[in-house]
Amino acid sequence: MKRPVLSSSFSESWFDNIHYNVSFYKTSKLFIYFFFQNTLCQ
Repeated sequence: MKRPVLSSSFSESWFDNIHYNVSFYKTSKLFIYFFFQNTLCQ
């Protein structure tokens, strides 16, 4: 993913934080989904 060129370092870190949070959210959602699938299937 190509990152937009940003002038200030604040925007740069803000962009990194958003990207990290989105990745973390997707991962945890996947984990929870599989967890519930396993629980319901038993």
